[in-house]
Amino acid sequence: PPDVIDLYKLRTLTFIVLGFAGFLRISELKSLKCSDVLFKEDHLQLFIRSSKTDQTNKGQNVLIAKTGKVTCPYNTLDLYFKKGNVNISDDLFLFRQLSFHKSKNSYSFKNNFGLSYTRFRELFREILSDLGLNPDLYGTHSLRRGGATASAMHDISDRLFKKHGRWQSEKAKD
Repeated sequence: PPDVIDLYKLRTLTFIVLGFAGFLRISELKSLKCSDVLFKEDHLQLFIRSSKTDQTNKGQNVLIAKTGKVTCPYNTLDLYFKKGNVNISDDLFLFRQLSFHKSKNSYSFKNNFGLSYTRFRELFREILSDLGLNPDLYGTHSLRRGGATASAMHDISDRLFKKHGRWQSEKAKD
């Protein structure tokens, strides 16, 4: 429930559902800025400024549908913005360091330092352990790979699948 989850756990949950739904790499997640997010009525749009698959270096948009389910990336990101008191027009890193305030028993953003790859990995492993899963069986690439695999298993057309994953060739997609 939204009123129970703290900003610390919500940050991890948000990058996991975005990474999974958007077939995103950790390098793409860690470079996202608040201003790279655009909420539409039925989907959200993420502007990926730089990516391994962006051969023109112009950036790429990733669209993620609003599902209304408990795992909905749109609703999770919206809650993250609200809980963190984040302004969508800020040119601050979306995923950044937190401070814990004992007097309030809550977290707030510490600064504009984005999370390192190592910190993303630690948070990912931590949540897997919390869920009773063996973190040694998963890597951060599991988000991109897992999202792509889940989509492929639900008979998403090859054209749409390839476009969403931002793959240029059939060989890369496969």
